[in-house]
Amino acid sequence: MAVRKRPVIWSPVAETDLPDIWNYYREIAGPQVAESRVRAIGEACMMLEEHPLVGRMRDEISPDFDLCSSVLT
Repeated sequence: MAVRKRPVIWSPVAETDLPDIWNYYREIAGPQVAESRVRAIGEACMMLEEHPLVGRMRDEISPDFDLCSSVLT
């Protein structure tokens, strides 16, 4: 059975964290590294949109907790 694409929904905190992540890496490693890190986050989000069931369940944290889906919210 094919799984439908689902958009990644960013929490307000996650939206404000992204520029902070870019600025942090720019300061410690330069703009190219900052861009690479933020791009990797974007690519992970695209992968989650295409394959929403990727990841593993973490019932020891909470029943039905999906690590990949929960990290982004």
